[in-house]
Amino acid sequence: GNRTWVLLLLTLPFPIFKACCTPLFFFNSDLHILFLDPGIYSDRFLYQNMFHAVNNTIVTCFPMALYAFIFGDILRNRRNIANRNPFVNRAAFMLSVQSGFIVLIHLNTCIVYEITQYISTAEVVLYAVHIGWMLMHGLPPFIYLYFNQSIRRGVLSQILP
Repeated sequence: GNRTWVLLLLTLPFPIFKACCTPLFFFNSDLHILFLDPGIYSDRFLYQNMFHAVNNTIVTCFPMALYAFIFGDILRNRRNIANRNPFVNRAAFMLSVQSGFIVLIHLNTCIVYEITQYISTAEVVLYAVHIGWMLMHGLPPFIYLYFNQSIRRGVLSQILP
């Protein structure tokens, strides 16, 4: 009945807290990036947003650790599953590979982006982070197309009916 709505409502306090109780980002037009620190270096404008740093670290590292655990478990149990049903083994393995690639791209991009918030880097690195950010959001469909034959067949059937 209402379980779905209850679960959805449980996710609301986090973004509300982040939007209302943490400092804003500031766009730096010289470096073309959003920075946590506006660059006003005085005692009056001391700027800290530890919630954002902890959030970005946990949100990127937790899925990577979870997928590494799942992938390791699948590899460890692969022989036992292959003896019973090789199709399930291949499906679980390919899903883990697809998810692993996506999570690895997210992890690398988010960690480098987080590092650029606190360490001054060259403009080339900042532009690389921007490209990585765009790839992070645009590559998953291509990863699924490359690794997932059923998705590939479905797309081809839509393009070439």
